[in-house]
Amino acid sequence: MNNYVRRQVAPKDMQPCSICHTPSTTVLYNDALKDVLYTCPIHLQDNPSFVTPVHSEEYAATLATLQRLQQQLKAEASKGSGSWDTWVNRVFAKKGEEDKKEEKTEKKEDESTPATLQEQYSQTLDRLTALQQQTRRYKLSDTMFQHRQQARRQQELAVARRQREEANYSNTAPEDLERNFSFPSVPSGDPK
Repeated sequence: MNNYVRRQVAPKDMQPCSICHTPSTTVLYNDALKDVLYTCPIHLQDNPSFVTPVHSEEYAATLATLQRLQQQLKAEASKGSGSWDTWVNRVFAKKGEEDKKEEKTEKKEDESTPATLQEQYSQTLDRLTALQQQTRRYKLSDTMFQHRQQARRQQELAVARRQREEANYSNTAPEDLERNFSFPSVPSGDPK
C-alpha cells in the first residue's frame, strides 16, 4: 500500500515540490491509491523523515561487499602504522637475514594488496552509486503516509459535502429557502 514509484514528467507538466515548492518534474506515484506526489530528486536522497528507498538485492550485496572491503582497508592501514610498543618490539626482535628477505617479499606483496583493495573499493563504490541512482521504488515515512491519507480523506469529504450542498440548493424551492434560512430584511422604523 505504501509503495511509490519514481517517474519523470515532461517539463510542461511541472508541479511545485510538496516540500520546498520549487517546480519539479520528479513524481512519486502510488498505483494502488492513485496518489501523485511531486518532489525534487534531492529530497529522495538521505531523507528518512520523508521517504526511504526500497533497494534491490543486488544493492544489498554490493553494500555488504563495500563494507567488507572498507574493513580490509582499515586493517591494512592499521597494520603498517601500529603503536609504539609494536614498533619497539619489532626493533628488539630482529630476525635472521633469511627472515628479512622473506619479510621484504611479503611487504612487496602487501604493497600490491592495498592498491588492489583500494581499486576494488572504488569500483564497488561506483557500482553502489549507480545502483542508488537506478532506484525507482520508495516507501514514504509512516507520518508522511498517514498525512497523505488524511489529506486525501478530507478532500473526498469536502467534495462529497460540496456535491450534497449543490444538490440540496438546486432542488429547493425559493419558498423553502426563505423559510429555512433567515435572510436579512429592510428596517421598517424611521431613521433617527
